[in-house]
Amino acid sequence: GYGSSYESAVSAIDAIGTVDYLSESDIAAARRLYNNVPDNMKKHVTNYTVLVLAESTFANLPMPGDLVNDGVIDSADLVELRKALLLGTAKGAADVNRDRRYNIIDLICLKKLIAY
Repeated sequence: GYGSSYESAVSAIDAIGTVDYLSESDIAAARRLYNNVPDNMKKHVTNYTVLVLAESTFANLPMPGDLVNDGVIDSADLVELRKALLLGTAKGAADVNRDRRYNIIDLICLKKLIAY
């Protein structure tokens, strides 16, 4: 029935959690489920605004490696990543290899990106 379709959409939206570089498939799945809910049942998806916010947040994430968020990956980003790793403040774009960890591997990956 219709109940399960909107309930699935609500559950998928709840499952998105904190938006990061690995959230794309969860957000897309939640959007697909929501879009498949009949129009007269969409009002039951009470967390729809969470989906819209997740989509917007994901779209506005800085490119991995672009720590200074200037649209270019260069030595300025390398300086920022070194500093963030030393201070333990690395987050967001510092996850260069997108594994949800911040460590020396990100530094190695960033150096390779800059070399190209």
